[in-house]
Amino acid sequence: MPKVSEYVKAITEARGIVTVAAESLNVSRDTFYRIINKHASVKQALESARESMKDIAENKLFENIMQGDNGSIFFYLKTQAKDRGYV
Repeated sequence: MPKVSEYVKAITEARGIVTVAAESLNVSRDTFYRIINKHASVKQALESARESMKDIAENKLFENIMQGDNGSIFFYLKTQAKDRGYV
């Protein structure tokens, strides 16, 4: 059975994708989720990895907006500018 620190490392390297992290440790997803629920450090690593990926995706969205990508512009306005009538 892997150590808790190995679970933290695996979920961080997998960028919050539990299936990938579980496979890297040769454990089932169910086992990995039990460890997440049992150990706050693993749960925090999962949350942190997912937040980091959100930041990366958000940054790419902003890059696309700055390059004039209409789909990205419309998406942003529909989700972030509802108060201005974009729905």
